[in-house]
Amino acid sequence: SFSPSHSVPFKLYKYFNISFRLLRNKLARGTLYLMVAELITILSSYFIHVGLARRLGPAAYGNFGVILSIIFVTKILFLTGVTLGISKFIAEQPKQAHRWYIFGFKLQLAVIFICLLIFLFFSKSVADLLGDPSLANIIRFSSLMILGIGLYSMVKGLVNGLQMFNLQAYLESIQSVFRIIFALLLVYLGLGLFGAVTAYVIAPLLTFIIALIIMKKSVTPKLLASKSNESNSSVQGIDKKTLLQFALPLTLYYLFFTLTTEYSLLAVKRLLADGLQTGLYTAATTLSKVTQSIFTALPLTLLPAVSSAMGQNNLILIKKYLRQSMRYGMMLILPITVLISTNAFQLLSLLYSSSYTEAAPALRILVFGFAFLTLFLTQGSFLLGINKQKTATFLT
Repeated sequence: SFSPSHSVPFKLYKYFNISFRLLRNKLARGTLYLMVAELITILSSYFIHVGLARRLGPAAYGNFGVILSIIFVTKILFLTGVTLGISKFIAEQPKQAHRWYIFGFKLQLAVIFICLLIFLFFSKSVADLLGDPSLANIIRFSSLMILGIGLYSMVKGLVNGLQMFNLQAYLESIQSVFRIIFALLLVYLGLGLFGAVTAYVIAPLLTFIIALIIMKKSVTPKLLASKSNESNSSVQGIDKKTLLQFALPLTLYYLFFTLTTEYSLLAVKRLLADGLQTGLYTAATTLSKVTQSIFTALPLTLLPAVSSAMGQNNLILIKKYLRQSMRYGMMLILPITVLISTNAFQLLSLLYSSSYTEAAPALRILVFGFAFLTLFLTQGSFLLGINKQKTATFLT
């Protein structure tokens, strides 16, 4: 007996109908926006890495990877907790969005200043620790990345907390475009490693300026609306200690997670003291982070969405978010991981040239580690959203 509900056309119709209804969901739509932006970021980042690897050679390219690792760890240590904290509390308390943003911005400026001082005085010590004193000046200069990243990340935290994911995706895409243009241009002009680092300094600063221009029309009215509520006696003031209590374990959580992903490259640089090996390992880790890079959008949208549902005490919606995010994450991440692992030699040869194919054995293993770290990062964002910061930190 034939049933129309079992036919292939009906199943396809049912699939696309479910997909369409899924895209009408704010979380799914926001994730889609940010995934497109992340795709642009990934493509631009890999274009930069591949271009620099071919242009600079393994040794200089390895130093470029080391610089980015140092900045990334610094960014997580000093900036991430405040940014995500602002995003979370703006999502939970939209009537106090103006107060949270002003407090967070002041706190972020203080942190940026402290961070720049640390780089100014300890860059030489870091270079000596890595076994390459020649890196001291470039490490000191790279600290300017923190200025642009810190300013832009506060705007990103505000936009994310207001769940304006389309604007966040646009800004992320703009930053990626700036980075690739300046990186390739400055390196082509003969500035080498210094030119590549300069591109990473300029891109977030320009994006921050553009964000301020755009926010005058789309975001500022919402902030002014929340500011007008401050005179309302029924609206309570913000609890600043709550942000600090949230930011500290959150910072530790992301710091441990980042050290998991970045420490190995720094160890290769320090222990092997071989520029070639550092360059090869940089290539392997860069390709291994494909899944983590693609699915960065999911934790970013999951945190404010879960926080908002938590504020409404909607446990059914929270469970739905977790179930769907893990299901779709595994469906997409695991096939990509297998493909990269089984074609490691060919990918390195195609993208980086034959000079980097010795990194294939490392890539075959690393890509699985980053795949499961990506799934863990999704679970961690869920735990942060339901105020289980200590649990997430302990697991990390």
